Amino acid sequence: MAGNVSDEAFARAVHQMGIATLDQIEAARAAQADSAKKGLLLSLPDVLIQQGIITPTTRENIEKKLQAQQSGGIKQLGQYKLLKKLGEGGMGAVYLADDTHVGRQVAVKVLAKKHAGDAEFVTRFRREAKAAGSLNHVNIVSAYVCGEDQGYHYLAMEHCDGEPLDKILKRNGFLAWDRAIEVTLQVARGLKHAHEHAIVHRDIKPSNIMICKPLRGAGIPAGAGAGATDPLAEGFVAKILDLGLSKNISGDEQSFYTQTGVAVGTPHYISPEQAKGEKTIDGRADIYSLGATFYHLVTGQTPFQASTPMAIMYKQINEQLPNPQDIVEDD
Repeated sequence: MAGNVSDEAFARAVHQMGIATLDQIEAARAAQADSAKKGLLLSLPDVLIQQGIITPTTRENIEKKLQAQQSGGIKQLGQYKLLKKLGEGGMGAVYLADDTHVGRQVAVKVLAKKHAGDAEFVTRFRREAKAAGSLNHVNIVSAYVCGEDQGYHYLAMEHCDGEPLDKILKRNGFLAWDRAIEVTLQVARGLKHAHEHAIVHRDIKPSNIMICKPLRGAGIPAGAGAGATDPLAEGFVAKILDLGLSKNISGDEQSFYTQTGVAVGTPHYISPEQAKGEKTIDGRADIYSLGATFYHLVTGQTPFQASTPMAIMYKQINEQLPNPQDIVEDD
């Protein structure tokens, strides 16, 4: 890797990161010049290592980071070679990646760099990894490895060939009642497993449900391409995503943003107890959110409508649920 990053770029990096002072960098440059006069050409990182200012590992990490910046983005994190971006949100981005150790494709969630120094965001990110790693169920996306490389926090997860349920809703408007029931049943099975392990999700909603395409032979004719079937064709699998707001109700660990009076969840699907900011919630909160999701699936709209999140949560707490038959006539 030596030679791929200029001495000037390396010097700026170690100074900006607080690893070396300007005096130390100048002393290293003087030693570098003396070596050159003797016919020994050394890079600035070589000299900094010789002088005990940095370690070989520190050098490798800095050069990786600089090379990623020069090439326009990160290319690899740990054992995962990033292939393409699958999606992006407020917390960060998700990439399709090759696991170079195991030889399989995975999804790698990368925490946005702007959040890397925020202890609460990092805690939430690690909580997702811990919660998902403790669960093993066909209807929950599996988590493999949580790590940090080049200053990026990442979580390698099972890659699902499909799309989030909210995108399907945007395209179709609503689902046929039998497909809506099947999605809801599968998610309920995943939640049952999580609740049996004392994990409450706290943010069940269509965007946190991945619909995986059926395996070949389960609804896909022989010779059909990967995109030749509706992801909700017979044999699809619904998987729960994003355990970042999850809470382990069997331990003493404090949850992300759970102080009294602060709601955790998404207003359109949040349970009344979450909307009130209650801390002692259990799996029934997830069941409520799943019910709100089912309502959305069969009607094409969320249970309550309002112009602000606070107004929506007020309705969740105080108003009667509108009759879905007033929105979509029963077949």
